[in-house]
Amino acid sequence: MDCDISGYHVESYNFLADEGFQAIAEDIPPVKLKLPNGDAVEFWYTNARLGKPHLDNSKMGGDIGNCPIYPAECRQRRLTYRAPLNVCIDLQLNGRKIDTVDLILAEIPVMLCSNRCNLYGLKRKELIAKGEEALERGGYFIVNGSEKIMRLLIANKRNYPLAVKRKTFREKGKLYSEFAVMMRCFRGNHYCSLITLHYLESLSMTLLIQYRREIFYVPLIYVIKCLVDWNDAQIYSQLIAGRPNDQFWAKCVRNMLTVAQVFLN
Repeated sequence: MDCDISGYHVESYNFLADEGFQAIAEDIPPVKLKLPNGDAVEFWYTNARLGKPHLDNSKMGGDIGNCPIYPAECRQRRLTYRAPLNVCIDLQLNGRKIDTVDLILAEIPVMLCSNRCNLYGLKRKELIAKGEEALERGGYFIVNGSEKIMRLLIANKRNYPLAVKRKTFREKGKLYSEFAVMMRCFRGNHYCSLITLHYLESLSMTLLIQYRREIFYVPLIYVIKCLVDWNDAQIYSQLIAGRPNDQFWAKCVRNMLTVAQVFLN
């Protein structure tokens, strides 16, 4: 019975190769420079694509061209099974596009049996002919001839609030309780940020935010006031909308708004 235990690894790598690199390129902000003569130069990535592993025979001359390389050869020759990452860079001078440069940015290790691997789609007899096991599932890399695997980590569900009770939360500071809500927030480019909403015994809440490797504890009401252009009455009505009959929660909201007014005024 076949068991595809590496399917999650391969699917994850396929997403990186098909969409991930392009999303990374689009998320990098443009670089702006000013030359000594006053000209303004700007350039940015417009495209990123991962190729397939091959041998570069261009230095040998003639019409040999590039030929595919397979994992078995990389194991024997102690090579890294990798493929070129090509990127396109648009150049702009004084607001006018002048050129588009296509170049190889790096060589990226290729996961075996991914859609960038030369073993992809081969049948059992074809895999054996290429020096592999008939039931080769891949999911690992070949680096300097050695097989390397990246551990698949299990993490909390993304963009999903998780209520947590930990005694160590009391060590955060005075009036901190053991209750909090944690959430791993993801953007479209899969950039992750972990935020924690702490409940204080003073009937208020603080939001733990990490920015540039520094941790900040910000009162929840301050964050809300920064994000929306609402007055206190609108904030109060929105916060209690889901629990209109919960007097304790209403008291917490009124307390946080009152404390915020004292400090902001």
